Amino acid sequence: MRRTASTSRARACWQTARSTRAWRSVHRPASVAAAAAGASARGAAAAGAAAKGAAATRIRAGRESDWRNVARGNAQTAWISFASRYRPAIPAAAFRARARRFDLRLRADRSARRALFIAEDERGYAGHVWLEERGDPWSLERYTIVLTLYVEPRARGYGVGHRLLRQAYRWGRRHGHARIQLSVAPQNEAALALYRSEGFETMLYSQSRPLP
Repeated sequence: MRRTASTSRARACWQTARSTRAWRSVHRPASVAAAAAGASARGAAAAGAAAKGAAATRIRAGRESDWRNVARGNAQTAWISFASRYRPAIPAAAFRARARRFDLRLRADRSARRALFIAEDERGYAGHVWLEERGDPWSLERYTIVLTLYVEPRARGYGVGHRLLRQAYRWGRRHGHARIQLSVAPQNEAALALYRSEGFETMLYSQSRPLP
């Protein structure tokens, strides 16, 4: 399995003493099929507990009628990821409204290849993954980026996130991509645990702080 020189295994942390905030970008190395096989083996112990819920969940292509749920999930994910940066400057309702407007602008942009997949269970919408094809300016390779991945609270712990990611791998392979990449806030421990179990590795840290 190929490793990039920039891969770091160090844990991300908030450097609160200097009001510095870190943002973590993680990726799955090349040979997605081989990595998926390894992830399946690592997840075997947890598969029994999640099997019943996962079996009751199906993954399908997104439709126009799904966007109300998708926008709500995207706004919730953005609030969890960015709340410590913007609170209390932007109230939660205003923040979510801005997130929805951002989604609308991105949906209207037809310059990139994107895909939306929906997880459904007996109660309906259970989560989604929104994907985009991007190009690396240095290697010139095309790759899959996860714009958002969201699972409804009631559906968590049943393997829905794993199934959505594996749908993302299939989409990427179908389009000839060698790797998949995403960004995650370092305080989002549940998401980090999911991505680690799927073989993602830290690629870079992005940091910021207020101007003195």
